[in-house]
Amino acid sequence: MLFQRDPLADGTWQAANLSPTPVVAYSYTGDYRIDCVIEGLSYRWNAGSSLGTPVTVTYSFMKSAPWYGGNEGADSYGFSQFTTAQKEAVRSILSKLQAELNIKFVEVSDSYSSYGEMRFGNNEQLYSVGYAWVPNAGGDVEGDVWIDSLTPSNMNPTVGSYAYATLVHEIGHALGLKHPGNYNAGTIAQDEPGNYLGTAEDNTNYTIMSYYDAAGGQPRDWFAMYDLLALKKLYGADTTYNAGNTVHAFTNASGTKLSIIDDAAGSDTIDLSAVTVGATVDMRPGTFSSVGKNGLQGAVNNVSIDTATTIENLIGTSGNDVVLGNEAANRFTLGQGNNTADGNGGIDTAVYAGTRASYQASASGETVTVSGTGLRDTLVDVERVKFSNIGLAFDLGGHAGETAKVIGAVLGADDIANEGLAGSGLFLLDGGTSYAGLLDFALDYVLGTTASNREVVDLLFTNIAGRAPTTSEAGYYTGLITNGSFTQAGLAMMAAETPENAWNVGLVGLAVTGLEFA
Repeated sequence: MLFQRDPLADGTWQAANLSPTPVVAYSYTGDYRIDCVIEGLSYRWNAGSSLGTPVTVTYSFMKSAPWYGGNEGADSYGFSQFTTAQKEAVRSILSKLQAELNIKFVEVSDSYSSYGEMRFGNNEQLYSVGYAWVPNAGGDVEGDVWIDSLTPSNMNPTVGSYAYATLVHEIGHALGLKHPGNYNAGTIAQDEPGNYLGTAEDNTNYTIMSYYDAAGGQPRDWFAMYDLLALKKLYGADTTYNAGNTVHAFTNASGTKLSIIDDAAGSDTIDLSAVTVGATVDMRPGTFSSVGKNGLQGAVNNVSIDTATTIENLIGTSGNDVVLGNEAANRFTLGQGNNTADGNGGIDTAVYAGTRASYQASASGETVTVSGTGLRDTLVDVERVKFSNIGLAFDLGGHAGETAKVIGAVLGADDIANEGLAGSGLFLLDGGTSYAGLLDFALDYVLGTTASNREVVDLLFTNIAGRAPTTSEAGYYTGLITNGSFTQAGLAMMAAETPENAWNVGLVGLAVTGLEFA
């Protein structure tokens, strides 16, 4: 009998002792995060087809107790129809699932002999707040969801409430998800083989199917990261979900619930500008962030990022934020206070609203400090700082250094102050142009596309040495190109990498002050 009951209060269920690490007796997919929250590969609405195959599922709201039962027993009685609020909540949940997954839900009328594959009704439950039958369980009961009418809040499930979380949980069962531990309301756990999450992950931070609340005790407003991972495995992910440039905005009240960011594509933003307490944000996929207030305290690990979601941008709070970026080119717009941002990977930029003159900015190693009125930010592995009128590039061991050396070798050290040239070089390198490609581009810019080998040698030698080459010097370097030892761009790279060029452009000093660019 494949149905799941869920607890009404403490003491109505008993959990088995759990391992600190996941236990997988049956490997369905090879990913324990999925295998520990699915009933099996057969219990899905597209059973008989490959995993991820699109499917259409009908649903209806019961008008009377079903003739085939499934709603009454030793611990449940009676029947009542779903309230208007419950129906709207179900429609909202299924609509969002349809947007995220390759599954289409169609509401149909409900009668004694005709009804949806998934059905929804209320009854009076003594030991649970809800239960549901998984797909392909056998008989008409499969997909049925029953909610306890003795719990008054269940009749009006609003987003972010425990009643709404209960409904999402039960719909999870009706789609093929199970509890991640060896427990079920009203029953005594048995020591039997199964797939169970370890104690660190068997909580609602990771799956709404867990009986264990996350540390803050907040209800979930949607499925958690392991649930979405499993549902997308079973039914496939809709790659158009939030595929534009989406802004995911939060407030102080966001701390009262557990939520997840699921975003298929685009240049996306976490916006915390309405939050007044400092946040701790981890922008990497499959991680947790602490955003908003939970009672009088700041919330902890209440916002997660889906395992397949990349967020590019962050707008900070008015408090002291700690931010860890991901492998994308992150853009940090930090608020007032003492903030710390670690770019972690990619070409990252910290953005400030005022002009360069309003701030002090300098680097020590990979750490850049930016201070101004009401703020002092520590930036680690953040390559660029952008003010309203100018930018500073601090990756002198990367693209900023290559740009400076190209300018020095090909255009001359005096042009290191040309913000437009620096900006053009950074734009090309950041966009995928190679160091050699930038040198080739610079030579064409200065000399044209048909420059002779002697013209190239004269240009490079003069910029590096501060004088024109002698006849023998010119002959030597021209010969290196003529005999194939170097291309024109290759010789330019050799010149750019000389200690003399580094000295000419002030590379050591630029590592502290940054390379100015427009």
